[in-house]
Amino acid sequence: MHTDVTIEIVVVIEKATGRNRVVYLSNIAPAEQAMDLFVSETSRLIALYHQDAYNDDVLKARRTQNNMLYPGSTTEKMIFAGQVSRTLKYALDSHIEVSRAQLHLKHIPIDEL
Repeated sequence: MHTDVTIEIVVVIEKATGRNRVVYLSNIAPAEQAMDLFVSETSRLIALYHQDAYNDDVLKARRTQNNMLYPGSTTEKMIFAGQVSRTLKYALDSHIEVSRAQLHLKHIPIDEL
């Protein structure tokens, strides 16, 4: 499946430690679990995977061996960039939101080999 996706990129700082965190948010993510976000090593390609997509043995082996490929490609290696959640998991009483930007993506593969 391919779809257009909007991902919000949020930078927060933990008040106690000053540690920065980058959080990815999108309403395409399920309410109860995050999706894995992969980006290409060499180009601007992006792919998203729900956790239950790894029930597929081929995809599970690729993820476990850190050998994710762009869907339909045999050579375009993908790197895990983080997880996309539906909501911000950090409380604003312990974190400061520094910035928020939207990334509008077109025709992104989801859960494909």
